[in-house]
Amino acid sequence: ALPVQYADFAVWQRGPAGRRLFAYQAGYWRQRLAGAPTVLELPTDRPRPLVRTFRGSGRSLSLSPELTTKLKSVSRKSGATLFMTLLAAFDLLLSRLSGQDEILVGSPIAGRNRSEVEGLIGCFLNTVVLRVDLAGAPSFLELLAQVRDVTLEAYAHQDLPFERLLEELRPERDLSRTPLFQVFLNMINVPESRRRLSGLELHGGPAATAPSNFDLTLYAREQEDALRLDLVYNVDLFDEARVAEMLRQLAGLLTQVAAEPGRELEGLSLVTDVAAAVLPQPAAPLSAAWNGSVADLFVRHARRAPQRLAVVDPVESWSYGELDIQSNRLAHYLRSRGVVKGDVVALYGHRSAPLVWGVLGALKAGAAFTILDPAYPPARQLQCLDLAAPTAVVQIAAAGALPEELEKTVRTLPCRILIGWRGEVEAVDPLVGQPDHDPGIEVGPDDLAYISFTSGSTGVPKGVLGRHGPLTHFTPWQQTEFGLGEQDRFTMLSGLAHDPLQRDMFTPFQLGATLCIPDPLEIGVPGRMAEWMRRQEVTIAHLTPAMGQILTETVPGAPAVEVPSLRFVFLVGDVLTRLDVARLRRLAPRVTCVNFYGSTETQRAVGYHVVQDSPRGDEGREVLPLGQGMRDVQLLVLSRGQRLSGVGELGEIALRSPHLAAGYLGDSELTRKRFLLNPFGSGEPEDRLYRTGDLGRYRPDGEVEFVDRADNQVKIRGFRIELGEIEATLARHPAVREAAVVARAERSGERRLAAYVVPHGSPAPPLPPAGELQDFLRQRLPEYMVPPAWMELEKLPVTPNGKLDRKALPEPALARPDLEESFVAPRGEVEQAIAEIWQEILGVERVGVHEKFFQLGGHSLLLVRVHARLRERFGTELSMMDLFKYPDVSSLAQHLGGALEVRPVTFEESRATELEAGKARRRLRLEKRRGMGESE
Repeated sequence: ALPVQYADFAVWQRGPAGRRLFAYQAGYWRQRLAGAPTVLELPTDRPRPLVRTFRGSGRSLSLSPELTTKLKSVSRKSGATLFMTLLAAFDLLLSRLSGQDEILVGSPIAGRNRSEVEGLIGCFLNTVVLRVDLAGAPSFLELLAQVRDVTLEAYAHQDLPFERLLEELRPERDLSRTPLFQVFLNMINVPESRRRLSGLELHGGPAATAPSNFDLTLYAREQEDALRLDLVYNVDLFDEARVAEMLRQLAGLLTQVAAEPGRELEGLSLVTDVAAAVLPQPAAPLSAAWNGSVADLFVRHARRAPQRLAVVDPVESWSYGELDIQSNRLAHYLRSRGVVKGDVVALYGHRSAPLVWGVLGALKAGAAFTILDPAYPPARQLQCLDLAAPTAVVQIAAAGALPEELEKTVRTLPCRILIGWRGEVEAVDPLVGQPDHDPGIEVGPDDLAYISFTSGSTGVPKGVLGRHGPLTHFTPWQQTEFGLGEQDRFTMLSGLAHDPLQRDMFTPFQLGATLCIPDPLEIGVPGRMAEWMRRQEVTIAHLTPAMGQILTETVPGAPAVEVPSLRFVFLVGDVLTRLDVARLRRLAPRVTCVNFYGSTETQRAVGYHVVQDSPRGDEGREVLPLGQGMRDVQLLVLSRGQRLSGVGELGEIALRSPHLAAGYLGDSELTRKRFLLNPFGSGEPEDRLYRTGDLGRYRPDGEVEFVDRADNQVKIRGFRIELGEIEATLARHPAVREAAVVARAERSGERRLAAYVVPHGSPAPPLPPAGELQDFLRQRLPEYMVPPAWMELEKLPVTPNGKLDRKALPEPALARPDLEESFVAPRGEVEQAIAEIWQEILGVERVGVHEKFFQLGGHSLLLVRVHARLRERFGTELSMMDLFKYPDVSSLAQHLGGALEVRPVTFEESRATELEAGKARRRLRLEKRRGMGESE
């Protein structure tokens, strides 16, 4: 007879004694799991389904009897069990793969911790949550001691049912994940039963297709003195190859700790023998070959085929011979005015043929160039000008007069010249009479070619020193890899102040190909940029994913524009998804899309991934990998211990190549920090690494995928932004004591900047409205660095160690004037129609007539959609520039005529109107520029 029945146990649980025990244990678990990260971000092979699935499969691996014996010995000497040793190694693996220091793993507990229930039939099984902290670079023995303590404490508080624990903690529920933990570990120590039936011996084994209740479940069982590991996984998240590598990595960790249990965790490697065959070898030799300068390669094509078309813009075209002569004249002029090899020449202008030959002229004079973008505020341009300290300024006439702040500085320079289209500045052309031949200034691979400015965390732009060598090294490889040649026609669409502009200009000139520059009116207008590409028969396009979205935007109801000539689209600057690629393939069905990876400090894109069709179809949310290094480049993912990361292990991406930028202008300390000698190499000075600050992982095939940033740098619509620069600029406002800026993800998947400001308080001036703070930033920073969302706080949240806790910052509101002054509703049909379009595209509840589009969170991509909807709704001529000139509902409605009839307009009518108006505007613009040139 049993002393108690299961019903007695149930009554005890619900009685006073059970309730007291549960209350005590609930207090322990609340304290133990307070602030614990309840989401484990493991690398997956496909996006997580919105609702969790249970489709599973499994992989197995058996440890040798020798290794099992050693692990038991390590356990005994540490006062631990084999389960604890296995859990410690498993936690380490999960930490390395997720990049998280704190790991939560679920584990079953028998629940029969009283002698009365030992032989009782019934379910006593429960689940405990084991929280382990791997921060601080401990040794494995120190980790094992922590795991032992955590496990024993959990066993002592095992009575609280897991369901009650969830009721107590109330974690945020997510249909795509299990609450609290997503990984389970079960050590099966019940002896395996063996039965014989008519000469058959039966053994238990895993099901061929096991359900997966968690993301991962590790089963461990001793079989004949060996430890067998079965890893069950959710097939909607993981591929078999990744799970098989995880098992090999776990076995590798166990092998290393069995041999040296006192080793520090950072010294343990996840690189397996299988992975070593596909990962880069950091000590392998790389070529530092010099292919000559861009100018020299251009000249070769100019002499071989002078009549070949070199560049075409909306106004005129230039052959290689003409461009060679004109750039030679500019080079001689610069030399005659004191420009010598190594000097810097600043160019102020928009995308145009004169800008191109201005750059070539500076290079032929032996100088380096830097471009001042007229779209940037004068204060920003002045910062770049002061840092670059140019000897000469080449002003492109089409850009108009210099801002007053720049004009004062430029007047002090020894050389200044105005250049432009043919006939634009003929009356005062200073290049007349200059020699046509090449000045013959020789440059080497380490000579300075240009200075490119990026966002700087200190509040001042960073100047990257670009060398000549990397500008030409990779083109022969691209020519061979992708079949590029002189028959190709390239686009010039990159921002003027960014390094991709060099790729746009110099790649076609090294091939003898043609560079095509669009009219600014063509860029950003739905259908127009694609139509321009079709007219120009563009074959190669360099784009950011954001620019790709603009390219594929269409006017509702208009026929789809195809670009049958387009062969390759090279995308760089931001994460690329399959949805981006699917859109481009609708534009050009036979196009090959290539995801490029690089940074300003690498001078060119140096990593690549050729996008293939997905075996699962085009899944829009799937982010495509960065790929592998081009010739003479390695993408190294380095762990915290500066070891090569294993497959799936989170680490910082470092680019190894002899073809990197020289460093940062005037900042040797930052140069030493980011540009390192290769620690795996022989110590040769050209064998360098550039630490990108990007976090990534190796995939099972050896390609690299991007995960996040290790610092406060973000990318929004392809623009590289240091949040610290915005914060430092805000802190200069007399009413601001502290400021923080973050990039928040929107429902649309886009990211938007949000600013948090803390006022000084009395007697300092009061904090002005958000709109005034935005204007304060606009006077100093580019528009894309001005946050549309703002919040005033009494103080910024900090972590226990006193650092800014960005995750604790609340959801801000948009900087809306209706919060600062009376809201004015739309008046009349036109204002109402405009407001409705803004509400729909911006995702806001209401729009007042005095609210500005960009203050409501708008940006250039959304402006494209607004433009398309307005053209569809109103039968009138409307350019993209009108939307910048009339930024609120009221002014835009007045521009449209106030009493304008609201009606649909056909695509044919709209296109004809735009084309005619565009021609007229270009004629007027050219006449004005000619007048400006004469006055200059």
